[in-house]
Amino acid sequence: MSDVEGFQIETRVAGVTFPNVDGTSRQALIRLLTVEDAVELQREPENPFDPNAIAVEWRSLDKASGRLGYIPRGLAAALSPCLDSGTSCQAKILRRRRIPRQGVASVPIWAVRIQITLLTTHLPDGIRNGLEPALSSALAADSEELAAGDAPCLGLIRPASASVIATDER
Repeated sequence: MSDVEGFQIETRVAGVTFPNVDGTSRQALIRLLTVEDAVELQREPENPFDPNAIAVEWRSLDKASGRLGYIPRGLAAALSPCLDSGTSCQAKILRRRRIPRQGVASVPIWAVRIQITLLTTHLPDGIRNGLEPALSSALAADSEELAAGDAPCLGLIRPASASVIATDER
């Protein structure tokens, strides 16, 4: 690998069926998404349900914008120390799809998968050394918790090469 190190993580967005605090429908927002749309990950250390919470925010110049949901709890626990330390990350929409639901008046839900590119070059050694095992464990745990038809599984983690990571580090 080059002198730029990191990971690419594919994950689902959790909480997509809940409304936002301002009353907007996350499902309505998800219908407006397109593949490759950028999303922003925002830490919420004061979140009353999870101190590791990471919100997934979508902003578009020509469409509505707002919260799509959250990074799944186990993955958020692994990523929050990285984000808290100022690690650079980028995220984008990989896909959205309708998932049929049984027993809920046949109303399908829209699910979203995102790709997170996390740069680890400037992470403190203590965080960097435990990151890959923590990410792998979080991904496996979330995949086991989900029933096959409930939502897409978290996906995968792989090293990110310099060719995948944009050179613009905000």
